[in-house]
Amino acid sequence: MSTDIIIRRVTTDDAEALSRFTDEIADEGIDTVSGQRYTVEQEREFLEQTNAKERSFFLAALDGPRVVGLLNLRVEDKPHYRHAGHLGMAVTRQYRHIGIGRRLLETAIHETEGWPGFCRIELIVTPWNAPAIKLYRSMGFVQEGIIRKAAKLRTAPHDMILMALVW
Repeated sequence: MSTDIIIRRVTTDDAEALSRFTDEIADEGIDTVSGQRYTVEQEREFLEQTNAKERSFFLAALDGPRVVGLLNLRVEDKPHYRHAGHLGMAVTRQYRHIGIGRRLLETAIHETEGWPGFCRIELIVTPWNAPAIKLYRSMGFVQEGIIRKAAKLRTAPHDMILMALVW
């Protein structure tokens, strides 16, 4: 594991590395993400769609050529939702608890703070993911509510916590 983790925006050239990353996260079998797998072509298509949008992006944490963390921020196209984005993030097991998630979040927040009229990043998190909740709170996110039976994890629908950072 390198100490020189680079955080940068993802391009379509990263599709193969992202496909390996999603497979690695799925192989972990953690019960806080869907575990869905994507082919290289599916990743490439999704990246093209995301990168074509003015206010949506992927950030990768890279240890050399290997993606070890990923953050995506999606903003709706409708004008009355363009002030807010929805965030998702994952870091592979051996790279957790060393500050990569914090660096991804800091980069995303820094970038979006400069967007005209943008003032909200929201996310949903499983109630049993205490390390993630602690990280989000330390970055200024607050719990806004519970979304009942929002995600099917652990073989059944479970409630999720809605958190947001607003400025």
